[in-house]
Amino acid sequence: GRLSVTNDEEGQLPNSRTAISDLVGVIGFDMMEFIRLGKTKDGRISKPGVREQIEILKKLMPQEVIESLYALDKEHEKAYNDRSEVNKDIKYKSTMLEGHDYSQEDIEKYSEAKDASKIKDSMSNLSDEIEKHSGVVNKIESKIDESVLVDGTIARLTAELDRAKQNRERLSAEITAGRIWLGKNAKPDIDSLTKELEEINNHNDKHKEVAELEKSKASLGDSVKKATDITSRLSAIKEEKKTIFGSNPLPVKGLTFDDEQIMLKGLPLNDNQINTATLIGIGCRIGMAMNPNLRLMIIKDGSLMDKKTLKFILKICDDKGYQVLIEMVDQEGGDLSVKFTEDYIK
Repeated sequence: GRLSVTNDEEGQLPNSRTAISDLVGVIGFDMMEFIRLGKTKDGRISKPGVREQIEILKKLMPQEVIESLYALDKEHEKAYNDRSEVNKDIKYKSTMLEGHDYSQEDIEKYSEAKDASKIKDSMSNLSDEIEKHSGVVNKIESKIDESVLVDGTIARLTAELDRAKQNRERLSAEITAGRIWLGKNAKPDIDSLTKELEEINNHNDKHKEVAELEKSKASLGDSVKKATDITSRLSAIKEEKKTIFGSNPLPVKGLTFDDEQIMLKGLPLNDNQINTATLIGIGCRIGMAMNPNLRLMIIKDGSLMDKKTLKFILKICDDKGYQVLIEMVDQEGGDLSVKFTEDYIK
């Protein structure tokens, strides 16, 4: 058949699918499958299955509560990821501070950079100084050669002896002055300047490393505080969600849940500590809560239940005024048939 919803004027509603869903509820809820979700095939607790059960139970809450939980879940996820990034930063900085080879004396020694500008200026002017020094040496050598020639001239030219002597005295004075200058001005040594510049560069390289260590040390506390604040917020989110869960009770007395597990009067919702009949009763009540308007329950795999369990389910539904459709397989291979269940609950 076909079910449709109309307004007071017998007109089709613009969004009849939503209207029908609001009226009918979730008629496809399978309470037996809901119970089975909590266990694996080998009988252990199934964490993914429990999470599916929790998501089903959340649908029983008001829409604004579901939206609040969703917002908290998103905030929790972001905070968790933020804390992971901060913890990576903390680990990196802690490793840097623990793994370096600098002593406290080294850190103090290289905490300030040295100025290499003067050495660089001296090295840039070095060629002029060398050229000047070489010019004086060449000049001295030329004067010495000229002095030798003058001595020959004195020997050969007696007539010019006085002039030659005067010239010799002048040259001697210039030679002496040049040697005095050389005595006061050593030839520039580029090796010593290079070595001094290298020492300054090495010092400044270590200064940069020490400065980076100091920077990491200063920011490590901020990172640790940030991680602590995020952890506190994660705990607060958990408490907020616990409050929401507590203020929106489920249709089964004593049934509670959070993000991790479903509890019945303090016990995990599985057949390890709660008998099967109680679990089935809980499944029935949850299914009823999902169908408050159309009082109909649908049960698949009815062939897997024994008569005692089936009678128990039918009794609960009959007490609450619910109709039940149960799918069962004919083990004898007969024709398709429909049977009514009144006889099961007598």
